[in-house]
Amino acid sequence: MPGRDRTCGRPQPTEGPPTRLTGSADGALELVRTQEILRRHLPPAPAEVIDIGGGTGVHARWLTADGYRVHLIGLVAQHVEVAAATGSTAEIGDARALTAPDESYDVALVLGPLYHLLERTDRQRALAEAHRVVRPGGLVAASAIGRYASLFEHTATTLPSDAAPFEAALTAARLAEPYPEWLSSASHMLAVGRV
Repeated sequence: MPGRDRTCGRPQPTEGPPTRLTGSADGALELVRTQEILRRHLPPAPAEVIDIGGGTGVHARWLTADGYRVHLIGLVAQHVEVAAATGSTAEIGDARALTAPDESYDVALVLGPLYHLLERTDRQRALAEAHRVVRPGGLVAASAIGRYASLFEHTATTLPSDAAPFEAALTAARLAEPYPEWLSSASHMLAVGRV
């Protein structure tokens, strides 16, 4: 797979600045599992993907490498500038008020905004906007922080940095039942659904 180290499956942060998903074992686990789950559900490339709250373009980078047409929306001008270098298009915007027309994308990723929006009504508006811009039969994927995030983060940052704990955690995540499609290990949860 693109961007993966053959020794332990970790994404290689060789392009772009280090991020939460590329700068720690916990982040690397989340990124690998997110890629695995999304690749199972994504329509074939070159489908159109809107990466809502995509930050510096960590997901846009691997999606464009996989052949998808990605448009990233971000709040921070510097992040949007970095994201534009991934091969995707990028603009400053708010997850709660997208400028995209109705039913204009095959996939909407909401992998960042929900844990920054503190009010339930704001999270609901962001999800409603993602739903609005996806074509019928399209995909919305959203992630949120679980209640045990701080415990996972502490564990991940205090473990040795060799491959064995990472591989063990990745294996456990892959075997998570009864919901193997969810990112159920690491501090974040991922849900994928059809519109």
